[in-house]
Amino acid sequence: MIAPPLLTAALQEPRALAQQESVMLSQVRGDVHSGVLRGNGRTVRCRVRVVIKVANDRPPVVFEYQILSVEGFLPEGDYNLLLGWETFSVRLKNGEWLAPVR
Repeated sequence: MIAPPLLTAALQEPRALAQQESVMLSQVRGDVHSGVLRGNGRTVRCRVRVVIKVANDRPPVVFEYQILSVEGFLPEGDYNLLLGWETFSVRLKNGEWLAPVR
């Protein structure tokens, strides 16, 4: 006996929903966070745009970041950007933040 098309679709729906939920658990989101820059004998606060990728019950991973503003003046050089849960090496050169420093 062959199942009617609607019944076949209904039987396949739970699998499709499970696959859809798996995909939905992986997301990318952006936000602005406070950070700290340390280096050259200085420590200053900064604001950073952060794009975070969250996937299937794994810890969040910083996918992209951009320093938006810094409190005070910093000379050119290498700094550590502290974002609460991670540290990144960055360089201030010609008024622009470059990352990553290798």
